[in-house]
Amino acid sequence: MKTHIPLLLTLGSAAAMAAEQLPETVISASRTEELLKDSPYSVAVIGSDELLENAIRTLPEALRDTPGVMIQKTTHGHGSPFVRGFTGRQNLLLVDGVRINNSTFRSGPVQYWNTVDSYAIDRLELVKGQGSVLFGSDAIGGTLNTLTRSSDFRSHDAGWFNENAAFYRFDTNSRSHVGRLETAFGQGGKWGILFGVTNKNFGDIRDSAVGRMKNTGYDELDLDFRLDVAVSDSTTMTLAH
Repeated sequence: MKTHIPLLLTLGSAAAMAAEQLPETVISASRTEELLKDSPYSVAVIGSDELLENAIRTLPEALRDTPGVMIQKTTHGHGSPFVRGFTGRQNLLLVDGVRINNSTFRSGPVQYWNTVDSYAIDRLELVKGQGSVLFGSDAIGGTLNTLTRSSDFRSHDAGWFNENAAFYRFDTNSRSHVGRLETAFGQGGKWGILFGVTNKNFGDIRDSAVGRMKNTGYDELDLDFRLDVAVSDSTTMTLAH
């Protein structure tokens, strides 16, 4: 009887772990929620924890370790991803499913991807390859859907809730400072608001041969706001900026 006890404990522990680990889902590949492993497309998913750990400066830098993607950088404050050989207007950028591409996008590298604050993003879903059937023109090389941070009001119990968060990072090499403050509040299950502000101060680039290169640093201030209201149990109306 004693010989069976360790085996039973092991099985119980494995069952508990299996219950806690949920399969990863993706919505950008088919516009409906599905398991990542069941998607017929090549999809790369990057979460908020990975974005913070990699200490990225801009949104395109978040894709620098993704297979099939190369980042063209003119300066540290700019970047344009090449997805399967395509860049500029041939890649589609979405923010919460809303297309950002417009007639000002060129066929070559563009700087507009850098206007999205990487610290206001909760999750990135990159669908590689043509997606014009789902998303219309421009989705030739790939489609990147940036899902922004929200109050996550549906996960809270009924009643008032309020959460606050702060983040700060200092880089000695570039003498850069990045800080973010955000607050979320609302009524659990009914509505929620998230407001965030990110301040970035990047110092001059330092080269081993010529030393510090003047006037290569820059400052950046980002503000984001998101209001989510439950219309029904399965429908949410969102207003974001």
